[in-house]
Amino acid sequence: MLIIIDIELAVCYITTMIYTVEFTKQAAKSLRKLPANARNSIIKKVEEFAKDPFAPQHDVEKMQGSDGYRLRVGNWRIIYDLYKHQLLIVVIKIGNRKEVYK
Repeated sequence: MLIIIDIELAVCYITTMIYTVEFTKQAAKSLRKLPANARNSIIKKVEEFAKDPFAPQHDVEKMQGSDGYRLRVGNWRIIYDLYKHQLLIVVIKIGNRKEVYK
């Protein structure tokens, strides 16, 4: 597993065995601002998720009115797009469940 976080470019990648996870600038910035325990939980969940994004235990739901999906991690939500043919997950937004959908 390879985790790269470049604060200057606000780019974050997590590469696992199957899917590559890319974070948008907004998502990477949100991830850096989170408390350490929340950040670690989210990174761990994303790593597990990237191995098999279609496993039922991930509690993923398709977003209404968009092509994106939502992944729950406690009170935090990860909004992402999934590109099956490219084996790519793009994390668009990370935030508290009360604010992330606004």
